[in-house]
Amino acid sequence: MAPAFQDLSSSLVRSSPLVALVWREEPGRPIESGAGELLARMGRVDGFTDGARVLLDDLLDPASLDRLDRVLGAERASHENEGIVHMGRVACAEVSGDDGGGFAAAQVWFEMTLEWRRTLSGTVCHAIAIDVTDTVALEEDRATRTSQLQMLIETTRAGIWDWDRRTGIVTVNRHWWEALGEPAVSPHISFDQWKRRVHPDDIERTLHEIQDHVEGSTPHYRSEHRLRHQCGARVHVIDRGVVVERDASGYALRVSGMLTDITRQKESELRARSAASAKSLFLATMSHEIRTPLHGVLGMLQLLADTGLDEEQSEAVRIAAGSGEHLLALINDVLELSKIEAGELLVDPRAFHVDPWLDDVVGLFRARAEQKGVEVVVELPKDGIGWMRSDDHRLRQIASNLVSNAVKFTDNGTVRVEATLVEGDEPRLRVSVADTGKGIEDTSRIWTSFAQENASVGREHGGTGLGHAHKKPHVALQGGTQGVERAPGDGLAT
Repeated sequence: MAPAFQDLSSSLVRSSPLVALVWREEPGRPIESGAGELLARMGRVDGFTDGARVLLDDLLDPASLDRLDRVLGAERASHENEGIVHMGRVACAEVSGDDGGGFAAAQVWFEMTLEWRRTLSGTVCHAIAIDVTDTVALEEDRATRTSQLQMLIETTRAGIWDWDRRTGIVTVNRHWWEALGEPAVSPHISFDQWKRRVHPDDIERTLHEIQDHVEGSTPHYRSEHRLRHQCGARVHVIDRGVVVERDASGYALRVSGMLTDITRQKESELRARSAASAKSLFLATMSHEIRTPLHGVLGMLQLLADTGLDEEQSEAVRIAAGSGEHLLALINDVLELSKIEAGELLVDPRAFHVDPWLDDVVGLFRARAEQKGVEVVVELPKDGIGWMRSDDHRLRQIASNLVSNAVKFTDNGTVRVEATLVEGDEPRLRVSVADTGKGIEDTSRIWTSFAQENASVGREHGGTGLGHAHKKPHVALQGGTQGVERAPGDGLAT
């Protein structure tokens, strides 16, 4: 039974945070009782046997040993024969083997109270040491986290607030006041005072967002609103918070959060919107002013072409008219791009018959294709597609761009235009254009405004690189998608 009892005692010793020590005030402070328990708390029980000589001075760290010397030295210098001293925290070095065969040291902390007594054979000390290592570790961790949080707050200058709903008092830091241009005259402000600072147009929505969170409808509180600055202006802020305390019935007692000043960001957004609006207005005005005389020039060229010109003159007129048409298309593309960026592009859905609509689209490019010896093939379902409701004008622009590019970049072979009906809750029209042209090496560039695959494309075929880029939003605006499948040398399917 003895071995089992010893194992049980060892387990109890290891699990108990309390150690009772007895030592004599002699060189090294030999421990007469409790050495095994102390070593067990330090993780150094292997090889220890009862009666082994253990010195307390070998176990304490230098700072704790120095404090013990000073305290007991002062007590011995008094005329008293005994006394009780609360030492507070002392540290021991815990030494344990590591994977590399060496030793790794860590601190083990004890809260120690000792009683000393003079005897005929010298001074004897009885001490109670309670292991507080875990407590010290938690305090150090909390101090580290607090320091990191404080550093983060100071770095970001975040306005921190804590609202006690029982008293209606909001506790704020100095950065909260700084965001409003005021000195931190008080760490407190009432909830009613805060409400009076919120812009009248924002207060109802903001209170609703707060109420949603405290009632548990949202996982956190977030509100973007305006507060009155000391100078009379309004500060744009984002306020974020979360309930940190509720009572037994679920009522929110405290809400804590952070305020961030986003005034500069809002001003930048306003300037960007104003600039975009000004650009759109400028482009619309210039487009109108340029297109009016350009239409006159094209009209005169058409009249000139009908006056019986010789072959050389007719060719010159044809080239001039083609350049004018190209310029007109460029003006229209730039104007529509500005409308897309400004979010002003609208659709006008109406019923139209798909079959003749597609024939009209393809018919615009048949003559050009025939001049190049390229065949244009239209494929429809056996019974056709019939009527649909959409913005046929926008769809015509999109389909025309696809067919135009296919004809432009195909020197021989075929351009195949296929239309199918995709069944679903709402029928959807799918138009694909495939050609036997040279294909595209980098398909990602075709979605970038004013970008072409290389400089030679613009020289050889013309164009601005706007086609796909500004037609894709047209498709998205009508709930559709646009994409490309290709392999260089195998043409383009869109």
